[in-house]
Amino acid sequence: MEDLNITLFYLTLRNQPVHKKPIFKAVKSKLAIQEEFKEVIGKILSDLSCERWWEDLKQLTTFNRWSFSPDLINAERFIISRFESFGLKPELMPVEVPSKVTRTTTSSNNIIVVLEGSDPIRRNDRYIVSAHYDSVSQIPEKKAPGAVDNASGAAAVIEMARLMAIHRPRSTIVFILYTGEEQGFHGSKRYVNENLANETSESIRLAIVLDMIGYMDGMISLSSDFKIPPTHLP
Repeated sequence: MEDLNITLFYLTLRNQPVHKKPIFKAVKSKLAIQEEFKEVIGKILSDLSCERWWEDLKQLTTFNRWSFSPDLINAERFIISRFESFGLKPELMPVEVPSKVTRTTTSSNNIIVVLEGSDPIRRNDRYIVSAHYDSVSQIPEKKAPGAVDNASGAAAVIEMARLMAIHRPRSTIVFILYTGEEQGFHGSKRYVNENLANETSESIRLAIVLDMIGYMDGMISLSSDFKIPPTHLP
């Protein structure tokens, strides 16, 4: 009843006619939606696996994900296989990535998964969840594992895609793993420029970028019995 009391108080201050019955119905409807929302979120969170996120993160760090490393294609294949294991169909967007050091250009791919919404009307609304999967280091020719930057974010996108494949949303979610971020946001620029050039941009309601979400100071506890010491996140 707190929402109802606040509404009535507000209308009284504005000297507006107060009709309790329709307001009560509106507030009751709002509260019902909130309860439904809590229930849906609860189901999704119950299926969330920190352990799965951690395993994907660790696997990504086994690849040299520097944009000019031949090993980057193996990271790409791993990500594609993960999406496909959820019954999703990833698409590739080629991106040219120039090097200021070697004066050469290499080509790699943005990895995109479009999960169409279940609602015939709301599926036109698009929500973007993204991260970059490339990495860099002080010795990128030898290794660039990038656990925090940005295997942590890329693994989170993979886990979110798995959850949404199970709990299909009403609106459309676009999962994107960008390439070429460390060399100047080439992957995200390519995606943005292509989408701003057509009507797709008008349907984008929200964009979430997950970058270095594994950054921390000290011990992180993901659950009561699952802990990651700082030494495991180089």
